[in-house]
Amino acid sequence: MLLSFLVYTTTASALAWLGWHANAREQRVMSAGGSQLPFYCWEIVASIILFAIVAGARYKTGYDHIAYLSQYIQMCNKGHFTRNDYEIGFVLISKCFALVKAHEFFYFAFWGALQVGLFYFAFRNNKFLLPWLALVIMLGGYFVGWMNTMRQVVAECAFVAMIPACKGRTSYLWLSCVSLVLALIHASSLLIPLYLGLMIALRKVKLERNVMIAVWVGCIALGIYPFWIKALSFLPALLDHTMMHKYGDMLASLTSGEVRHFNWGPGRIMELVSQLMLLWYYPMLKKHYSDNAHFHSFYCLAFVGMCMGNLLINTSHYLLRPIEYLTLLQGVVVAYALCAFWETKRFVQLAVLSLVSLGVIYVAVIKAVYVPTDTNTPYLYNIIFCHR
Repeated sequence: MLLSFLVYTTTASALAWLGWHANAREQRVMSAGGSQLPFYCWEIVASIILFAIVAGARYKTGYDHIAYLSQYIQMCNKGHFTRNDYEIGFVLISKCFALVKAHEFFYFAFWGALQVGLFYFAFRNNKFLLPWLALVIMLGGYFVGWMNTMRQVVAECAFVAMIPACKGRTSYLWLSCVSLVLALIHASSLLIPLYLGLMIALRKVKLERNVMIAVWVGCIALGIYPFWIKALSFLPALLDHTMMHKYGDMLASLTSGEVRHFNWGPGRIMELVSQLMLLWYYPMLKKHYSDNAHFHSFYCLAFVGMCMGNLLINTSHYLLRPIEYLTLLQGVVVAYALCAFWETKRFVQLAVLSLVSLGVIYVAVIKAVYVPTDTNTPYLYNIIFCHR
């Protein structure tokens, strides 16, 4: 437990300092008549390298991570995966590492660097957010999920990078083509054009705080017992004709009435408090970021993600996985809110949002130690070089 606390806290602090330094240095350069720092400035390069080291050194943390590790070892030893439904792009990249017998540390470090590199690229012109994003990623529970749903998160981070770039019909078309390439890493990226189209449509929508809160509460209520899931009985047959056909059988049991029940523990309560704060302070955030070209896009999609997440929470993670593209954006909006509270000296709000949004990893680690489950937890940090 102490190792986990140390690694997450130290990494978050170092990444936050690097982000702060990049922004401060850029402001000094621009004040002297210079231009913005390039994306490949030394602070961001150092951030990517540090994140990659921490990501690569993780060992057997989480069911998916264990599966990826065993499959990569199989590829190194036998030249192929035993699992035959990985996308061809992922297979080819993995084979390149296996051909040179690269240690699994470098394999996972590569994927971690690709993820955070794409994510940071989205905010290359908004470096003031980097320190807050670093804290949210490491302490908000996102990091542990990134290395478990590894392939999909590459596509998710690419999606985040696409949002500032999607400015009209032409950019939408070429970004949709990019999503087809990303499907070679994870098939779920075929949803990106849908989400980008939704973003374009929502740009013209005027959000009202009371309406958003009412919709949010309604989704929570409907998600407590999702009896409405039977209305999705057409989905399994539809998915049989797509690259995501493997989810068809999984959804069939859900539409027949087999649902799960998510416990209302500290983590769930913290998430809801965080979401409520983002909704309640929307008017202030909107005013504070009135000159920011991309805040509204991030916020609209994050709101849809909040509602869908609460609506589907008692169904299956196979239904939640596609909307992780949107729920990831909640972390982006949290970073915007933390920054706004700091700049406007709303220190009480800053403390509360920090507690419920940046305390996630600490609560999860304590729970993993004192309330263990039968499944392998992704939250406890183990170092690969201590085991192999």
